Amino acid sequence: MAMRSLVRLAFCLAVTCSIFPSCDEVPPSPGGPEICTPALTQSEVETIIAHAVELAQRLNQKVTIAISDREGNILGVFRMTGARSSSAPLTVNNTSVQVTTVDTCIRKARTAAFLSSNGHAFSTTTACFITRSHFPPGVANAPAGPLFGVGLSSLPGSDIMPNGNALSDLPGGIPIYKGGCLAGGIGVIGASSEFNAQLCTGRSLDEVIALGAVSGYSVPEGKRGDRIFIDGIRFLYATSETPSTNFTFTFANALALGAVDSAYPVRATPTQRFPDEGVVMLGGGFNFPIRAGSLLSRVEVDGIIQRAAAQAARTRAAIRRPVGAPSQVFIAVVDVDGSVLGVWRTPDATIFSFDVSVQKARTALVFSNPYNPNAVNNREFSHRLRTILGLASGRDDACRGISCTGFLSTGYRPRFSRSSYRTGTAVRGNELRVSIPPAGTRAPELRSQSWQRCYHLPRRHTSVQERSACRCHRHKRRRRRSR
Repeated sequence: MAMRSLVRLAFCLAVTCSIFPSCDEVPPSPGGPEICTPALTQSEVETIIAHAVELAQRLNQKVTIAISDREGNILGVFRMTGARSSSAPLTVNNTSVQVTTVDTCIRKARTAAFLSSNGHAFSTTTACFITRSHFPPGVANAPAGPLFGVGLSSLPGSDIMPNGNALSDLPGGIPIYKGGCLAGGIGVIGASSEFNAQLCTGRSLDEVIALGAVSGYSVPEGKRGDRIFIDGIRFLYATSETPSTNFTFTFANALALGAVDSAYPVRATPTQRFPDEGVVMLGGGFNFPIRAGSLLSRVEVDGIIQRAAAQAARTRAAIRRPVGAPSQVFIAVVDVDGSVLGVWRTPDATIFSFDVSVQKARTALVFSNPYNPNAVNNREFSHRLRTILGLASGRDDACRGISCTGFLSTGYRPRFSRSSYRTGTAVRGNELRVSIPPAGTRAPELRSQSWQRCYHLPRRHTSVQERSACRCHRHKRRRRRSR
């Protein structure tokens, strides 16, 4: 392979961020995000747990409660007397695996913390809404959700994420805010539920309890997930009501109805390990300094990272508030053998993006280079990939980039984008060529709710964020029509 091709494949850079596609030609507003990660005191953790226990008692439910800080450190797990000890089994590699309620509860708390930031708040219900095989869930012929497949990140045993035990898409995980800044998340499991996990609809008492428990620590109203629109589609934040919060319980009252899990004693937020901005050095085998690779020098790796960070600062985030805020990201560069050459965080980047950024870089590497002498285990996989796609075995770029691999992983193909449908071009991938109807062909099934939502908003939808989202959506349609 020519040296030029080797250099091109010497790194794969991935950026995972708290943004979704937006009107890129609209510049972000000046100024960065609010940089703050408030610590929860032990007393505050006990107060939130006591709130949850009191609500569960009112609703005649026996639940398990977990509190996480923003970085996924567990600040306490409490189990009410009589709460069940195991969740519904999961199927992994055709094997049924029993999952404890504590593990599921922790997963909910971490998901709410990992997916949120100081600029937006996502719950586990939001996670459900944006990870289904259709977006919005249940809308036929719609593409997969913006974070379809993200549940396969932040897994236990990762060489990247120290506090991973997978993400959850079940209701009951709500972010915790203190002074308007993200402080962590709460997870609740064990209460009755009518939730439909395929459509992300239905009431859940887990969610009712979690929503009420964060009274006094709830997200600023304008940053909730259900105040955010993508392509005119409003995200979900909760499918259940926030209960009355006239609390009387202290933590001592809660202890009369259950006990703290000895493996997760109640404690204050420990010292944060993630930098507000800069190289990620977490300690304990999770340090990712910028360094040279087999073909790239340290200066070249640093240049790649800094250019990516500069581009992120020029890119308007679609889900952050206030509207016009720039995107915030994790940036990862890996060598040809998959080893990490550096990970960088920009201010307030979502924690789940840390693990995903390295996954993206490694995925692009695996799919791009079938004859990499430093990655022998990749050859068989790449050969099989080319055989399936009917591609020449000697090509080194059969499926370069995460967009291509994302296309292949989607359960419904082709994954139409509205712009590609109009122009008749290929949807994803350098080598993939998908049969797309010619420009001008009408596709009523694709011009569905997401196209019409902005044009039929009820009059009550008058917030600045909603009007801005719809103006962005209409602007993109006018630009496409003028081509």
